[in-house]
Amino acid sequence: MSTSKKHHSRSEKVGLPPGSLLLLGEETIHPNIDVYQFSPELATHRSYANISEVEILSDQVNWIHISGLNTSIIEQIGAKFSLHNLVLEDILSTGQRPKVDEFDDYIYFVLRLVNFVGEELVSEQVSFILGKNYVLSIAEKRSDFSAPIIDRILNKKGAVRSNKSDYLLYALIDVVVDNFYFSMDSIDARIEEIQTSIDNADQNDRLLMLLRNLKKDVLQLRKHIVPTREAVYKLERLETALILENTDKYLRDLYDHTKQLEDTIETYNDTINNFREDYMSHLTLKTNKVIQILTIISSIFIPLTFIVGVYGMNFEFMPGLHWKYGFLSSILLMIFVSIIMVIIYVRNRWL
Repeated sequence: MSTSKKHHSRSEKVGLPPGSLLLLGEETIHPNIDVYQFSPELATHRSYANISEVEILSDQVNWIHISGLNTSIIEQIGAKFSLHNLVLEDILSTGQRPKVDEFDDYIYFVLRLVNFVGEELVSEQVSFILGKNYVLSIAEKRSDFSAPIIDRILNKKGAVRSNKSDYLLYALIDVVVDNFYFSMDSIDARIEEIQTSIDNADQNDRLLMLLRNLKKDVLQLRKHIVPTREAVYKLERLETALILENTDKYLRDLYDHTKQLEDTIETYNDTINNFREDYMSHLTLKTNKVIQILTIISSIFIPLTFIVGVYGMNFEFMPGLHWKYGFLSSILLMIFVSIIMVIIYVRNRWL
């Protein structure tokens, strides 16, 4: 079993020359190195402890999948596949924005794999390197995102076995992009919950907190989806012999998926803004209603206060001051005035 430990922070890279290999984030002591080699006729899977043990077969597609980041392993990869130090630095810099870089004999592509763990949205970096007959995939953590592709290769499902390494790269990227839809399903469920709360007039601090958290997650998803679309578009537009014409149509379809994801996340953002406006409007209406009721009550008591104030003056000669029905008549007068005012409010639809 692999173990992880905290490694270097981003501030430690300040002042270092370009291409310095410094792992940012968590280091996996013993990463998994799985190698899948296949052709239309057969497929094999082996696990290795060191990259130096891996033998690249020229007559098959070679997929080297590494789960977990380790500086030593990345250095071995760079030496075995003659990778530029800037690529190795990007692999170890776990905060990379999705992008694609083209070199003479390989292509470097990096994405963010996004998942909800409970109610927390987490992401990890996944790097891909496409060569003539190989694909390197390096996951920041020990994730199982590649399980569908492994199943297709070992059980001869789909078209992976009958295509070259460029199609394998497409299939892996497609799995990462499709993974966004799981996060979208979670966002959908939370939007429905908030919609139900608003429809039931369940307006409280919890609803405001749900809106705030949902807004944060949607913005974070958008931060990953938009550069993913841009990177896929750039990959599809590359003029390189490493990507065959047959794979171009799949990359175009993949770009359409990323565009759909971007449109959906923009719709979610607008929906949340509308929810927030509805929530604030409801609070405003509720507050205005309370103020209206208090104003009506105050206005009813204004003439009553006047009557009490008049008869509360300490003058010796006042009409009805010594009348035995004076108190009763003043009470009846105040009740009569209150009834008249209520009738006026009702007729004018102020109440």
